Amino acid sequence: MSERREFVRVPLRVEIQVRGEDRLTVQARTCDLSLRGVRVARLADVRAGQDCELRLLLGEGEGAVRVEILGRVVRCGEDDVGIEFLGLHGAESLDHLRRLVLHNAPDARRAEEEIRGHRGLKPR
Repeated sequence: MSERREFVRVPLRVEIQVRGEDRLTVQARTCDLSLRGVRVARLADVRAGQDCELRLLLGEGEGAVRVEILGRVVRCGEDDVGIEFLGLHGAESLDHLRRLVLHNAPDARRAEEEIRGHRGLKPR
């Protein structure tokens, strides 16, 4: 079966905060990440179609990087949740996301081509 995804996924286990429509923020861990979305270890009380705000937490303390993302839950599985990225808060978040994918991609050349060739993901 051929890969139908538009963007390569990279295995990545980092902390993520998910804030749903109910304004409750939940801590979780990512399973994998692409330029268009993230798979997160199972979250309680989320449903497909729900909009959310995400914050990837990279590092600790004062020097920690936070990538701010707007998303929508597109799939709720038994063990994980798929969230599509709708936009990012600021150009800095987009730059961090791009670097994160490039650094962790099994095929960095393909990931770099995707970044150069796609205009859909923009900072907000």
